[in-house]
Amino acid sequence: VSGEELAKNQRDRNRSEAQVEEVWSELPNEVQQTLEQQQNQWRQKRSQSCQQAAGNANSDAERQNILASCEAKSNHQRLNELKQYHVPN
Repeated sequence: VSGEELAKNQRDRNRSEAQVEEVWSELPNEVQQTLEQQQNQWRQKRSQSCQQAAGNANSDAERQNILASCEAKSNHQRLNELKQYHVPN
């Protein structure tokens, strides 16, 4: 795994994480309350499945890369799910 690839995946993960949090914070309070348990379950599932995916890595850099890539992919999927509930002002 190149340092460049790892950095790209980490940036993508961080950006997508911020986007999920931004969309979440813009949801109406009633929607947040309704989805809060689901959001917490999603975070736990993302963490577990990405840790599991990264568990077979041959190096620390590869593990970090798999983890970042997996979390970014999961964040993008969640972002699309949350956007269904988002009502623009």
